[in-house]
Amino acid sequence: MTNSIFKKLAAATVGTALIFSLGETIPARAATLTYNFSNDDKTLIGTFSFDQAAADDQEVTIAEGLKISASYGGQSYTEADDPLASDKS
Repeated sequence: MTNSIFKKLAAATVGTALIFSLGETIPARAATLTYNFSNDDKTLIGTFSFDQAAADDQEVTIAEGLKISASYGGQSYTEADDPLASDKS
């Protein structure tokens, strides 16, 4: 079940990743960006946030402060629940 939540989370955040890849370069300022996401039927809802300065290479890792909070099927999940999550920088 945990694997399923992260597949759904990845699908929900693809649009945001495209914004970063197609958008302008983000200036390095100390600000935390938070995005809310959900699927159409609201069975998956959550947020992810990160330090804007960490997105200079358009990829933010857990080691750089990526935080994920999601709720699916009455269960709460964070980035720590993903067995494939990496703390690489």
